[in-house]
This record gives sequence, structure tokens and C-alpha cells, in this order.
Amino acid sequence: MTNLRQLDGSRVIVEMDVAGRRVALAGMAQYDVFQGFDCLRIEVKHRSGAMSIILREDLWEGTLESLPSGEYRVTLAAQES
Repeated sequence: MTNLRQLDGSRVIVEMDVAGRRVALAGMAQYDVFQGFDCLRIEVKHRSGAMSIILREDLWEGTLESLPSGEYRVTLAAQES
């Protein structure tokens, strides 16, 4: 598991599957404690509205990639429900 703390203050692109489609949302990341857990909160400003994506350090699953632009890409693994 990768430490999400290194993304604090960076621009992060989060890729995930939503309703069978690959979606990418970008925002600024802040590492903090949220409801008692170490988390990375990505604040996204999208044309459909503002939102927060919260990744809990001990639970998130996926990959983390550093991009040449200085941004990071987090690709979330699909979860079965």
C-alpha cells in the first residue's frame, strides 16, 4: 500500500469505474484526519458541481502514479458489491 500523505497539496486525477464507464476527476489533495482516520481528501470542482473524494489510508485499493506534469494519478480498483 502506498502512503497517500505524499500527495498532500498536489493536483490529483482520480480514475474509477462508474456505472460501467471509466471516469476521471481532478482536484487538489489535502491529507488530514477525517472522522478519526488518516485520509486524503480531493476537492473536485466539476461542471456538474463541487465534490470531495475521500480515500481512507488504510482501506483504499488501487494504483498511484506520478505524472511528468507533477500531478498524480490514482486509479481505484473496482469493488464488488
